[in-house]
Amino acid sequence: MHFKNIGSTNWRSCLPVRLWAPTLQEIEKMAQVLVGTSIEPLLRHGDQWGLAAQTELGSDCRRLADEFARLSKEGHKILMHGGHDATLRAAAFFHLRFEGIHPLRDGNGRVGRLLMAAQCEEFYRVPIEDVLSQLDAHTDDYRSIHATRTPEFQFELMVDLLSRLLAVAVEGELKLPFPLGPRFPETRYRFTKPKR
Repeated sequence: MHFKNIGSTNWRSCLPVRLWAPTLQEIEKMAQVLVGTSIEPLLRHGDQWGLAAQTELGSDCRRLADEFARLSKEGHKILMHGGHDATLRAAAFFHLRFEGIHPLRDGNGRVGRLLMAAQCEEFYRVPIEDVLSQLDAHTDDYRSIHATRTPEFQFELMVDLLSRLLAVAVEGELKLPFPLGPRFPETRYRFTKPKR
């Protein structure tokens, strides 16, 4: 989770203006800056699957645009749900859902953390660099969130981590106005052979 390689690039200009509804082109542009250009497409296409911890996951490539529209709609539901911490909850949800959609062949975590940091900067006036360095300093906490199996518990842990990093108090239960799961009906939960 190191971001030192993006210090000299103009990645800030690649951030989408509409943070809750990024387009596929905006995500791919950010990925090109963060991950670098590749011979193969950065967005998953055709029958490609996302891969994390040797498990195939993510949305079907043909539904990426629909999933981002759904992400935007659900993010707005959280914001409209009210409370001073609604934006923090929405940023945590956005990050987890982005990771679940897994639109990129590589760099989903880096792009997802950058989007979350940009949302924190917009709503809490904490500079993106500070959020990223705090996430970097709490790598073990961040990784333990993704090691948790239930989406609801992942959400609670992500909100807790962000509230500590941003010093924002979270009140009440960490319930969403809709279920966080199931992930995606086409997700394949079989383990693949490790690469040699």
